[in-house]
Amino acid sequence: MMKNVLFRFLCLALLAGLFFGVLPVNAKDADKTLIGLIEEICDFYLEDAGVSTPQAWLNGALAEEAGSASDWNVIALRQYESGLDFTVYAEAMEAFLRNHQTASASTRLRYALALTAAGSSNSTLTASILADSIGEQGIMSWIFGLHLLSNGVIHEQYTPDSVIDILLSLRLDDGGWALTGTVSDVDVTAMTLQALAPYNEGNHDVGIAVDGALACLSEKQLADGGYQSYGVENPESTAQVMVALTALGIDPLEDERFIKNGSTLLDVMLHFQRPDGSFSHTENGEYSQTATSQVFYALISLWRQQTGRGPLYIFTSDESGQPTDTDPVGAETDASQDTLPLETGNSVEQVPDSETNSLFSQYSSGFAALREKLGYKLWVGAGILAAVLIVCVILRFCGKRHRKNYLFVCLIGILLLVILLLTDFQSAGDYYSGTSPEKSGIAGTVTLSIRCDTIVGKSDAAYIPADGVILPVTAFSLAEGETVFDILTEAARTYRIQVDSSGSLSGASQLVYISGINYLYEFDFGDLSGWVYHVNGTAPSVGCGEYVLKDGDVVEWLYTCDLGNDVN
Repeated sequence: MMKNVLFRFLCLALLAGLFFGVLPVNAKDADKTLIGLIEEICDFYLEDAGVSTPQAWLNGALAEEAGSASDWNVIALRQYESGLDFTVYAEAMEAFLRNHQTASASTRLRYALALTAAGSSNSTLTASILADSIGEQGIMSWIFGLHLLSNGVIHEQYTPDSVIDILLSLRLDDGGWALTGTVSDVDVTAMTLQALAPYNEGNHDVGIAVDGALACLSEKQLADGGYQSYGVENPESTAQVMVALTALGIDPLEDERFIKNGSTLLDVMLHFQRPDGSFSHTENGEYSQTATSQVFYALISLWRQQTGRGPLYIFTSDESGQPTDTDPVGAETDASQDTLPLETGNSVEQVPDSETNSLFSQYSSGFAALREKLGYKLWVGAGILAAVLIVCVILRFCGKRHRKNYLFVCLIGILLLVILLLTDFQSAGDYYSGTSPEKSGIAGTVTLSIRCDTIVGKSDAAYIPADGVILPVTAFSLAEGETVFDILTEAARTYRIQVDSSGSLSGASQLVYISGINYLYEFDFGDLSGWVYHVNGTAPSVGCGEYVLKDGDVVEWLYTCDLGNDVN
């Protein structure tokens, strides 16, 4: 009895340890947990960089990557780790900005923000970038411009109040903000709130706008507590909302508006964590640098809110805003995308057409019809039956004539036949048919085009057309219920255009994400580049697998280098 009682006690102790040690997302106990999560991601980055300390990483890989992908890492380090020397990085970033032309105004402003985090807010270079770039590329350039103004960078024309007025004027009817269109985008709304946060208490109009935007974000939250962008649930969008809430002084682990079915934003982000500490863009997906870095600085933002420090983007030097020497060693980030996810489709690789096997074309029409219907399955099935027969013959000659042996072989053969019948493989030649499929229930006609005008002349790659036209305006018959993704897939099969995608294609909602078309991928031309689609000249705020088309719609797939601002 004593052994039984002791065993039960140990089991309860183990369960309690697991509960309180692995699920510490309660705000009251979050500090130690957040430190552990931050250090775990930091260790992943330090190991990847081949260094042992944040200072070595800052002076090495981050300085070498100045002007490419290190700016978010620097901001995260600045706001978490005390006692670091940013001189080497600041010199590298200044050299990059003086010697390179950065086409995107938003990107230039973001680099200037990283330079400000490194202690160069008063440099003439930072002020020059603000003067040349603020407001030049839509809402994102106003957002990053306001961040710089909030950190003391001076502009001769614009003040924080004047930029705030502009941002408030861009607010949509549903309470949020978007790059284009009339429906708010989660990421853009969250990033606008991050910029407005320092003025929430002292500006009545900002307070009203913040309340409306928070209601909008709460309404857009999914049932599991996460967020999706362009039809794909991802940790980056959730991270942006967390940074916005913490900047406003809202505890995302306790505020009921942002807890759905008992799940917090932190719970959701951890669903995307990989065993090595990094994060993926989709659950159980591959490592994503963008997802890892954005979750990383979101955790630092949460840590700052939980420990009474200031917002992530305010680089103060007083005790309330800057970590002290006793703060934990920590962190980094590298999130260069401002989260403008793109679109989707089935991963389709272009391969030369296969020759049609006509060896048995002389057979009877009945057998030919059967062969046409079953295709490759007829021959694979025959091969399975032949293999079963051969194995049975071998068993007989080897003296293993027990009926169980024959039964086992036959069961294996039956299982393989069932798998064969339930699956469907296609060669590239079969998939890229060169002809449009027959449709029933025709509801009209739509047109589709695919263009990459924004990168013409920027690369000599053979897959980039000289005129930027991958597919000219082409008409497609439209069946009832077909989506933008369906028509893109049809175009890819008909005109042999490579399309790479990920996401779910099952259920009523097709949550798909297009990462590449015609071997041209997102981020190939900067951290704001990728594919977007327009319908009748407008960029919808839902994924291409969710947008149901109607007769007469004009669909355009466009490659952007600046979050869609350069293709509007």
